[in-house]
Amino acid sequence: IALDVELAIVTSSTATKQDDANAGKMGGIPFFNTVNVKDMSSSALTETAFNDAVQLAWNKGGVPEMAVVSGKNKRTISGFTAGAQKTRDQKEKKLVQVIDIYQSDFGEVTLLAHRMQVDGRVDIIESQHFRMGFLVPFKRVDLPVKGHKIEKVITGQCTLECRAKDAHSCIINIV
Repeated sequence: IALDVELAIVTSSTATKQDDANAGKMGGIPFFNTVNVKDMSSSALTETAFNDAVQLAWNKGGVPEMAVVSGKNKRTISGFTAGAQKTRDQKEKKLVQVIDIYQSDFGEVTLLAHRMQVDGRVDIIESQHFRMGFLVPFKRVDLPVKGHKIEKVITGQCTLECRAKDAHSCIINIV
């Protein structure tokens, strides 16, 4: 159940209201993160595009502090130089090419590599504006005994709440 909820949070771009005929479906970060959009038009992720997306949220009052990225995009961002030259001692046999925090003109952005995030999208969020809402708390329920079988089921409902859509941005259509 936890992995299903995590997958929905990271990838779900639609939400469905529950009614008598249909089960509800919660929207994830992509469902809410639609206001400040940087469209790459099927081109590669660049440092300029990343900074532009952070600025889009900042212009609307957000202070984005986290970017949810795929492994591919994490490797691309780790190659950003921010205009700096990397140097190392000639005797050192280790080369490090990792960036976990990107310092932009609009604040520090922690890079969260997530294996469920799609390669064509980067979500830049201010996490204080997201919260899990438990509509029906999860619990284990015993089912009637059938012969020698004892069965149980876990029931519950949750949703993701977003309290400020303008505080986030995303980069889409990355190749």
